[in-house]
Amino acid sequence: MDKKIEWNYVKEISDENLISKFEKEFNFIFPSDFKENINFLNGGRPVKNNIEINFKGRIFQSLLSFNPTDLDNIWDLNLVDSDYFKNNFVAFGLDPFGNLFVFSKDSKKVGYYLSEVDSVEYVADNFSQMIEKLED
Repeated sequence: MDKKIEWNYVKEISDENLISKFEKEFNFIFPSDFKENINFLNGGRPVKNNIEINFKGRIFQSLLSFNPTDLDNIWDLNLVDSDYFKNNFVAFGLDPFGNLFVFSKDSKKVGYYLSEVDSVEYVADNFSQMIEKLED
């Protein structure tokens, strides 16, 4: 990630094995650019949080926390009651309205999951590119 963004409310990961435990339980290996950053951004909220997706302004509220006891944690928010979601995506972030930022299980591209309509919009080719798109 070349773009330097300030992050607030970052939480230390309570157990160094939580990322690998999640990968095993959800049968998904996170992209390397995500893994390189999550240890110092866990659960964090970017100060620059606006992102344009399909010509619409959206808000990237926060990364999900790997700590199972945190409110917005990656464990609970990946238990979406949708076969389409479970078979194709892994959530890693959220907006203030209950929609999720996700990785495609196949391509590892970043998408924006619209929970009310059970659909995903393309955001970026990877996590770093998504961060580059964040603005004031």
